[in-house]
Amino acid sequence: LSSYSKEVDAITLSFYIYIFTTVFDLLFYYEPIHGSVFQMSGEFWLYLILITIGASTFGTTMFFYCVKHIGVKETSTFNFLVPFFAMGLSFIFLGEEIGLASILGVVITIYGIKTLNNLKFSSLFIDKVSK
Repeated sequence: LSSYSKEVDAITLSFYIYIFTTVFDLLFYYEPIHGSVFQMSGEFWLYLILITIGASTFGTTMFFYCVKHIGVKETSTFNFLVPFFAMGLSFIFLGEEIGLASILGVVITIYGIKTLNNLKFSSLFIDKVSK
Protein backbone atom coordinates (compact mmCIF):
# COMPACT_ATOMS: atom_id res chain seq x y z
CA LEU A 1 0.00 0.00 0.00
CA SER A 2 2.74 2.44 0.91
CA SER A 3 4.68 1.99 -2.35
CA TYR A 4 1.52 2.20 -4.47
CA SER A 5 0.23 5.29 -2.66
CA LYS A 6 3.52 7.10 -3.34
CA GLU A 7 2.86 6.81 -7.07
CA VAL A 8 -0.86 7.67 -7.13
CA ASP A 9 -2.55 10.79 -5.78
CA ALA A 10 -4.69 10.21 -2.67
CA ILE A 11 -7.84 11.67 -4.26
CA THR A 12 -7.44 9.50 -7.37
CA LEU A 13 -6.97 6.38 -5.26
CA SER A 14 -10.06 7.19 -3.18
CA PHE A 15 -12.07 7.83 -6.36
CA TYR A 16 -11.25 4.41 -7.83
CA ILE A 17 -11.93 2.64 -4.54
CA TYR A 18 -15.37 4.27 -4.28
CA ILE A 19 -16.24 3.51 -7.92
CA PHE A 20 -15.28 -0.15 -7.46
CA THR A 21 -17.19 -0.59 -4.20
CA THR A 22 -20.27 1.23 -5.56
CA VAL A 23 -20.49 -1.07 -8.59
CA PHE A 24 -19.80 -4.12 -6.41
CA ASP A 25 -22.52 -3.13 -3.93
CA LEU A 26 -25.06 -2.43 -6.65
CA LEU A 27 -24.42 -5.77 -8.33
CA PHE A 28 -24.37 -8.02 -5.29
CA TYR A 29 -26.00 -6.34 -2.29
CA TYR A 30 -28.63 -3.85 -3.42
CA GLU A 31 -32.19 -4.98 -2.64
CA PRO A 32 -34.77 -2.21 -2.50
CA ILE A 33 -36.94 -2.82 0.56
CA HIS A 34 -39.19 0.24 0.38
CA GLY A 35 -39.42 0.66 -3.37
CA SER A 36 -36.88 2.45 -5.49
CA VAL A 37 -34.06 4.35 -3.85
CA PHE A 38 -34.97 7.27 -6.11
CA GLN A 39 -38.32 7.64 -4.30
CA MET A 40 -36.61 8.49 -1.00
CA SER A 41 -37.11 11.95 0.49
CA GLY A 42 -34.78 14.91 0.08
CA GLU A 43 -33.75 14.53 3.72
CA PHE A 44 -32.48 11.01 2.97
CA TRP A 45 -30.36 12.28 0.07
CA LEU A 46 -28.99 15.19 2.11
CA TYR A 47 -27.84 12.89 4.90
CA LEU A 48 -26.45 10.35 2.45
CA ILE A 49 -24.38 13.01 0.70
CA LEU A 50 -23.17 14.53 3.99
CA ILE A 51 -22.08 11.15 5.34
CA THR A 52 -20.46 10.13 2.05
CA ILE A 53 -18.50 13.33 1.56
CA GLY A 54 -17.92 14.27 5.18
CA ALA A 55 -16.98 10.99 6.73
CA SER A 56 -16.08 8.40 4.15
CA THR A 57 -14.45 10.34 1.34
CA PHE A 58 -12.60 12.80 3.55
CA GLY A 59 -11.41 10.06 5.93
CA THR A 60 -10.22 7.73 3.19
CA THR A 61 -8.48 10.50 1.27
CA MET A 62 -6.71 11.72 4.39
CA PHE A 63 -5.64 8.15 5.20
CA PHE A 64 -3.97 7.73 1.79
CA TYR A 65 -2.48 11.22 1.97
CA CYS A 66 -0.94 10.41 5.36
CA VAL A 67 0.39 7.05 4.14
CA LYS A 68 2.10 8.87 1.29
CA HIS A 69 3.62 11.61 3.45
CA ILE A 70 4.28 10.12 6.91
CA GLY A 71 4.31 6.37 6.28
CA VAL A 72 2.18 3.34 7.08
CA LYS A 73 3.35 2.82 10.66
CA GLU A 74 2.51 6.33 11.81
CA THR A 75 -0.78 6.40 9.89
CA SER A 76 -1.97 3.09 11.33
CA THR A 77 -1.48 4.52 14.81
CA PHE A 78 -4.27 7.00 14.16
CA ASN A 79 -6.61 4.21 13.00
CA PHE A 80 -6.22 2.49 16.35
CA LEU A 81 -7.23 5.71 18.10
CA VAL A 82 -10.66 5.84 16.42
CA PRO A 83 -12.48 4.11 19.34
CA PHE A 84 -10.88 6.55 21.79
CA PHE A 85 -12.09 9.59 19.86
CA ALA A 86 -15.50 8.02 19.16
CA MET A 87 -16.03 7.45 22.87
CA GLY A 88 -14.92 10.96 23.82
CA LEU A 89 -16.97 12.67 21.12
CA SER A 90 -20.07 10.61 21.91
CA PHE A 91 -19.71 11.71 25.54
CA ILE A 92 -19.40 15.37 24.53
CA PHE A 93 -22.03 15.58 21.79
CA LEU A 94 -24.49 12.78 22.60
CA GLY A 95 -24.25 12.63 26.37
CA GLU A 96 -23.26 8.96 26.37
CA GLU A 97 -22.13 7.49 29.66
CA ILE A 98 -18.59 6.19 29.84
CA GLY A 99 -18.36 2.99 31.83
CA LEU A 100 -15.45 1.18 33.40
CA ALA A 101 -15.30 -1.32 30.52
CA SER A 102 -14.94 1.54 28.00
CA ILE A 103 -12.16 3.17 30.00
CA LEU A 104 -10.38 -0.17 30.32
CA GLY A 105 -10.74 -0.68 26.56
CA VAL A 106 -9.15 2.69 25.84
CA VAL A 107 -6.25 1.97 28.21
CA ILE A 108 -5.66 -1.44 26.58
CA THR A 109 -5.85 0.14 23.11
CA ILE A 110 -3.32 2.86 23.94
CA TYR A 111 -0.99 0.30 25.52
CA GLY A 112 -1.38 -1.87 22.40
CA ILE A 113 -0.46 1.05 20.16
CA LYS A 114 2.56 1.76 22.34
CA THR A 115 3.63 -1.89 22.20
CA LEU A 116 3.07 -2.37 18.46
CA ASN A 117 4.90 0.79 17.48
CA ASN A 118 7.60 0.51 20.11
CA LEU A 119 6.85 4.02 21.31
CA LYS A 120 8.25 5.80 24.32
CA PHE A 121 5.58 8.37 25.14
CA SER A 122 7.93 10.79 26.90
CA SER A 123 10.39 10.93 24.01
CA LEU A 124 7.55 11.13 21.50
CA PHE A 125 6.46 14.53 22.79
CA ILE A 126 9.89 15.84 23.80
CA ASP A 127 11.40 15.14 20.36
CA LYS A 128 8.56 17.00 18.60
CA VAL A 129 8.89 20.06 20.85
CA SER A 130 12.67 20.30 20.58
CA LYS A 131 12.64 20.27 16.75
